[in-house]
Amino acid sequence: MSTTQDIGHGRVYNIPALDDIGSNYNDWKYRISTILKLRGLFGIVKGTEKYPPEVATDPKDQVTVTATYDRWQTRNHQALAEITLTLKKESLRNVKRYQLASEIWDYLEDHYCHEL
Repeated sequence: MSTTQDIGHGRVYNIPALDDIGSNYNDWKYRISTILKLRGLFGIVKGTEKYPPEVATDPKDQVTVTATYDRWQTRNHQALAEITLTLKKESLRNVKRYQLASEIWDYLEDHYCHEL
C-alpha cells in the first residue's frame, strides 16, 4: 500500500524501496518514473535536460547563466533525493560515487534492467 504525507510544499510518496537484488526493479522504475514526471524532474534523470554551463561566454550574461545553472543543480539534487531515498543499502552504496541523477538512473538501468 502506498501512502503520502505532506512535507513542506511537496509530497513525499512512500514507495517500496528497490531491493538489493533488483527483483522489484520494474515496479520500482514505474513508480519512481511517475513521481519524477509529476515533479517535472524526468528530463534531468533521462539526460534530455542537459547540464547547463557555469560560465557565460559574454560577461554581461553571467547572472542569467548562474541562475540557470543554480536552478538546474537544485532540480538535479531533488531528483537525486527522489531516487536515492528509495534504494536499499547495497544499491545506495553502488551509486554514491555519482553526482548526477542521470548517472544514477543509467547505472540502475544497466545493473537491474529486466523485461518491462
